[in-house]
Amino acid sequence: PIPCVPCLPRLGGVCSAAATTTTTTTTTTTTATTTTTTTATTTTTSTTTTSTTTTSTTTTTTTTSTTTTTTTTTTTTTVTTTTTTTTTTTTTTTTTTEFCDKQAGDLCLDTRYDISGTCCSPYTCTSVTDVSSLCKGESLALGDACFDKDAGSLGTCADPNICLNDVCTAKDTTCVQPVNGLCYSADIGQVVGTCCSGSFCAPVDLYDPATKDQFCQQVLDIGMNCNEAEHRGFCKTGSFCIDSICTAAADTTTSTTTTTTTTTTTTTTTIACLAADAACLSFASGSLGTCCAGTASCNVFDAAAQGYKCAP
Repeated sequence: PIPCVPCLPRLGGVCSAAATTTTTTTTTTTTATTTTTTTATTTTTSTTTTSTTTTSTTTTTTTTSTTTTTTTTTTTTTVTTTTTTTTTTTTTTTTTTEFCDKQAGDLCLDTRYDISGTCCSPYTCTSVTDVSSLCKGESLALGDACFDKDAGSLGTCADPNICLNDVCTAKDTTCVQPVNGLCYSADIGQVVGTCCSGSFCAPVDLYDPATKDQFCQQVLDIGMNCNEAEHRGFCKTGSFCIDSICTAAADTTTSTTTTTTTTTTTTTTTIACLAADAACLSFASGSLGTCCAGTASCNVFDAAAQGYKCAP
């Protein structure tokens, strides 16, 4: 008999070719990605199993391949902090009601009798003697009282205003007012301005013919400001200038209640000028007119008539 080929295995008593069975196992790989704020790691696992079966021996070979990929991600985070400072300013206005009980010219302090009071704005308590103080002011505004028939001057007016008719008054640009109002300059020998209505151009000293400069002046009623340093004018006949106040010769007190109705009428009147030697100023009644030769020609003193007349 012919023996079987040794390299061929027996199978069921019959010589046959060797049979190989290959078993393939497929492994499903799951990739898990874990991400943190700074590092990402990817892990891949591959497993391969090979089974080889012979007639008598089964060998199982398992190969595990693990691939680890580490990815590091660096994240730079820029944090911008904006600081907003809000400053809130709160203004509190406190309104205080002024308490005052003394008006311009009033007695506000008497040290002998312990009398005191508070002057109303813009006046302050100002000492006038060692004992007494009156309400007076400085740099007074337009319309503020600046003179009183009993107290006299109540203070100074703010420049360029002047104290006229007892109140602070704006300077007139069209005529010369009777407060230091030069109307004729002897130095240059000419008229330098026209006096405002109600005043006249006359020498400062009516009784001194050597006085050449002339000022716009008024005939002043009792109680009016006759400050000689300001060349305001002359007190009416029967009164004298005492402490810059026109004071009656006889010391009398009169209480008079007067009701006045004012009617305004516009009339155009042509006034004839005064001829030479005509009376142009009366100390009792004031200006009597304008000399034909000009305002400055009312400069001839007439003692008998108590006034001035136009120059010939």
